[in-house]
Amino acid sequence: MKLVGGILWGHEIRRRHVVAAVAGLVGLVLALAWQLLPEAGLRWGLAKGLRGLGMVEVSIADTDISLFGGRLTVRKVVAQPALGHALGIGDFDLKFRWKPLLDRRLVLDRVAAEGIDIDLKRQDGGFVLNGLPLAVTAPAASDRSAPAWSIDMAGLELTKSRLRLADGDFAADIAIERLVVENLNSLEPGRAVSFSLKGSLNGAAITLSGTAHPFADEPAFAVAAHAQRLSLADFAALAAPAGVTGLAGQADAAVTAEGALRRKGPDLKVNGRLVLDAPAMDAPVAAKVGRLELELGRLVWDGAKVELAAGLVAEALAVAAPGGGGSAGKLSLDLKALSWDGSRLGLEGRAEGTVLAGKAEGGEGAAAKLLLEAGHLGWDGRRLGWRGGLKLSGAHIRAAGHDAVPESVDWSGRLDLDIAELAGKADGRLALGPLRLVVGDIRTALRAAEAQGWVEFGKAVAGELPKARLDGLSVHDTGRKVDWAEVEKIEADGVRMERDGAVAVARLDAGGLNALRKEGQGGYSWRVTARHLRLGQARRDAKGEVSLDEVHLDGLLARLNRTPEGLVGFEFGDGGAKAGPGDAPRIRVGRLVVGGGSRINLRDRTLAETVRLDVTPLELSITGLDSKSPDRDSPFELKAGVGRGLVVAAGTARPFAEKVSGRIDGKITAFELPPLSPYLAEALGVHLQSGHFDGTLGVGADQGRLSGALDVALSNLFIAVADPNAPVAVKAEMPIETVLDLLRDGEDRIRLSLPIRGDTANPDVDVSDAVAQAVAGALKSTVLTTLKLAFPVAMLIEMAVDADDKAHLALPPLAFAPGADVLSAEHEKALAGIAELMKGRPGLRLTLCGKADDSDWPPVAARRRAADKPLLSRLEQLVGFERAAETLGPPDRNLLSALAQRRTNAARDFLADKGGVETARLFGCRPLVEASGKGPRVELLL
Repeated sequence: MKLVGGILWGHEIRRRHVVAAVAGLVGLVLALAWQLLPEAGLRWGLAKGLRGLGMVEVSIADTDISLFGGRLTVRKVVAQPALGHALGIGDFDLKFRWKPLLDRRLVLDRVAAEGIDIDLKRQDGGFVLNGLPLAVTAPAASDRSAPAWSIDMAGLELTKSRLRLADGDFAADIAIERLVVENLNSLEPGRAVSFSLKGSLNGAAITLSGTAHPFADEPAFAVAAHAQRLSLADFAALAAPAGVTGLAGQADAAVTAEGALRRKGPDLKVNGRLVLDAPAMDAPVAAKVGRLELELGRLVWDGAKVELAAGLVAEALAVAAPGGGGSAGKLSLDLKALSWDGSRLGLEGRAEGTVLAGKAEGGEGAAAKLLLEAGHLGWDGRRLGWRGGLKLSGAHIRAAGHDAVPESVDWSGRLDLDIAELAGKADGRLALGPLRLVVGDIRTALRAAEAQGWVEFGKAVAGELPKARLDGLSVHDTGRKVDWAEVEKIEADGVRMERDGAVAVARLDAGGLNALRKEGQGGYSWRVTARHLRLGQARRDAKGEVSLDEVHLDGLLARLNRTPEGLVGFEFGDGGAKAGPGDAPRIRVGRLVVGGGSRINLRDRTLAETVRLDVTPLELSITGLDSKSPDRDSPFELKAGVGRGLVVAAGTARPFAEKVSGRIDGKITAFELPPLSPYLAEALGVHLQSGHFDGTLGVGADQGRLSGALDVALSNLFIAVADPNAPVAVKAEMPIETVLDLLRDGEDRIRLSLPIRGDTANPDVDVSDAVAQAVAGALKSTVLTTLKLAFPVAMLIEMAVDADDKAHLALPPLAFAPGADVLSAEHEKALAGIAELMKGRPGLRLTLCGKADDSDWPPVAARRRAADKPLLSRLEQLVGFERAAETLGPPDRNLLSALAQRRTNAARDFLADKGGVETARLFGCRPLVEASGKGPRVELLL
């Protein structure tokens, strides 16, 4: 068929008409292809590519591509693998420009995606995307001669998308609510790329915003990140390779950071806040925290140096590790400045904790509160320098067998410590509150202490404390139940400690001193107390030699309680051999003074009767004591009150000589003798009733040998009735009282001069011996003739001999009829003569001893029967009936003793009432009842 020349619709078809028609058809076909082929090709290519990845089912709801406009849109893509999650894309919109592609430049005006759902998992060294393995190959080597592609993206927006990541036990579900990236331009590296993200990580809300310069020569960024209720357990798998297990808790974080990758290294600055609720882990240590709060004020890292300012607060902290652990009710750290350059640490800040406890193999401890302050702390890996303070309260520490309870510790100053050598220096002020320390059985308590100065420590210790003070110090031995010491306060000035072990104190004052007390059964009160002790210029050198310029002791009280076992409270030592004089360290005392109302209480319980002797006040001064100069005289002065008496002495002593030497001259005034009566009773068997001792003493000691004399004047000396079996009574032929009356001079005194001989270990005489000799020395073998001349009424005197045939001076007894207790006329006449005798001899005393025996019982029994049965008794008298003795029953010892007492009273009353004898010179004996003897009577003993 020929188209050219043909007629169509009344018109001739010419060649130009055919060409025009063909061109129009081609244009139509091309137009349709322009509109339909790209979209179909895109859909076909996208489906083919997803199937090539292994997707079994692929569906694409809609695609739209505009090659002329540079726009690409894909909606609702779902790719389902045979196994695994489906890959989904809700909407994808891309707008680009063609022309820059010619210059190898990708310019994207807009990239928008919505509803992207990706499941990515690491498995067998590779990655699996939505159940399908991904082949990861190294990028081909780039052709360096070809120009590099560049990218310019005005905006990227990703919304309502989800990315699931899995790597072993770690899983992360990232939900992107909206991600926006703007101004990504590789050709303009100085232009900031901004980005923002809002979404969630495993259900925890996260936001991210900031800027970056990824194409700059030194890439930089600035970012602000926030996270809420982020579960730490979700990151347990990531922490496990570092040895962290059992991670738990939740975190809230708000962090801002900026940094750059400099040529010299990374540069990073961070600040923000991190809050952890109930964080915990099981390893490398088991730790639990109720709440942890971190405030990052400033974190700077330039690749070589770190600078940090931060605050940290932890509540209800508990940490457990092999061999120990710890806990804190609250722990806070305020780092004002921290710097670390890889070799040196610098720090300024403070740490504070409450309700703290810790335990390790070496011990354990607890504290109500701890505060550490560091004005500056430096550490170079070996040396630590700390300037700051430490405060501790309510602490309890147990370590190495020590148990310490310091209720308050306050230290401020500077510490320099060499960690390797464990040596350093501390300089500052230390204050201790109440402290209790237990070491074995020894318990030490301290109410307060304060010191200032410096101390160097290490292999040796040295230091200087200008001021030091202790209050309320006590030392107790629980094993022995003994209080060793209590001191109310100690103040020291100028304390120095040398490295060779020498110690010096310029002044030391101690008040309220007590030593040696025992509790419980067999206990005793403080053996030694003192109101005040002062030491001046005290020093102990490296050899252990001690020197004191002055020792002053005021208000001393020494309780010396002597028993057969020794001095109570002074039983020390193990009884081993003592060091010789050459082995003992030197002791030098310039001057020792004891005064201020000092006293000594002596109780000697080694005798049948306790000796009680109180020396008060006591004043002693001695100078020039030096153990290394034993032949040097040390002058001394002594003044002591004993009862109402006074002892004053002075002289010299050599207390460190191998054998004591020296000289003492003294005077004794109005010393009362009755307290020494038990010594006399022990030696002679007699007791002192009264007496004063006055004397002068002059005694010297040369190499332990004594020479001197004691001149004695005894006044108002009276002795109680002696036991007939006493040694002095056996020796004497007359009463001791009578002998003393004969020895008294016109001033009623007995004067003796007693030589003192022997040696210091066993002197021949002391105060008690003087009394004994004063009594016993006057007893001659026969003085009866003297007595008869002395008494004008000699006919009243006769010797009465007792059953043991021991003579003693007595007056004729007053004999009584059985049962009688009334004085007869003869009795009254004899007593009147005795009264005249005693009036002429005021020194004489008379003892009256009433006696009863079995012959007194019948009349006494009859009187009792008459009182009990008066009618029957009267009838028996009328008829003259007498009862046999055996019907009266056994003698009543009480009635007979009362009868003997009435006889004594009758004779004594007559002498006092009618004879005019002072009652103080009349004594009565204990009434006696004899089975048989010399008959009822009253014995009269001078």
